[in-house]
Amino acid sequence: MIHLFKLNLFLLLSVNCLILADPKIQDSKISDNILIYKNMPTGKPVALLNIDEFNSFLDELKEQDQRLSIMMEMQPEQILKDSLISRERSYIIADWAKTNNVRTSKEYLEKKAKLAEHVTNMLDGEAFLAAHKVDIKESDVRDYYNKNKEQMISRPGGIETIGISFADEKKALDFLQKLEKNPKADFTKLVISEKITTDLNNIEDFGAINQQSYSVDELIKKAVLDLDKFPAVKLVKVESDDTCSKDIKYWVIQAKEKREAEYMSFEEVADRIRQMLQPSKIKDMLDVVLPELANKYNIKINNQAFDKLVSKFKSNAERNFAAMQDLEVKDSKPELVTKK
Repeated sequence: MIHLFKLNLFLLLSVNCLILADPKIQDSKISDNILIYKNMPTGKPVALLNIDEFNSFLDELKEQDQRLSIMMEMQPEQILKDSLISRERSYIIADWAKTNNVRTSKEYLEKKAKLAEHVTNMLDGEAFLAAHKVDIKESDVRDYYNKNKEQMISRPGGIETIGISFADEKKALDFLQKLEKNPKADFTKLVISEKITTDLNNIEDFGAINQQSYSVDELIKKAVLDLDKFPAVKLVKVESDDTCSKDIKYWVIQAKEKREAEYMSFEEVADRIRQMLQPSKIKDMLDVVLPELANKYNIKINNQAFDKLVSKFKSNAERNFAAMQDLEVKDSKPELVTKK
């Protein structure tokens, strides 16, 4: 994980290093507050990174990757060292780029302009949303909770069931009769006291069986779900689907009780629901505000040009599809071998 973090951090810093703060000339003695500096030809050092700036940088990284906070607690010295070395490399690469006139090349400037445009659009969007905050009312959150409560299960409902399988039907019936005398008996203790098996792994705790219990054999599931009184015991014959060998098992099951599903409380999920509702609320806001601003700033889509563009794309798609069909037909035809 450390190596992956170092690689990702280095790549990130290689981008961040393109924008550097104006260095401040320090006295010949370097302050303990300075972590990275550069010796100038004049003999005076230039501060590149102080402790406060480094801490701010670490806080930004923690926001981007929450694992870093945990790693800092486990290996603080190693993470700080890796981070500082990566920051140092960013300044080294920055000076290399300046010295080799990399930043004046056409390709570099075009990429930088695209990145700058992307960053500008992102910051504009953040500022726009901050200025047009959506209001998610408590009633909206509660209404969503009430409508979707069935999906917010903390503990599934169903019929608590436990069972044991037998290869011999007579043994299964014998144990069933003993269990029928006391349907409320502790299933596992009864298995042990009656010396049914020495391997408790033969006992299967099915948990709460319901219609969504896909891992439970359908015959067992149906037998349990058909019950209406609890506790109850039942014998279920299950045949394997193996066509080579017919394996038959006789399951003695104890359906202890029917348990209703438990749901997360409104307080537990309210914040998550707000987050879920936010995108739709933002969309509703944009649908109202943006058309007004479009009229204010006279920004419009040229629908005629757009229709031509769509038509061109459709034509290209149709041609490509026809070419693919011709190729498939050609490949499906058998080759004729000419006898000499």
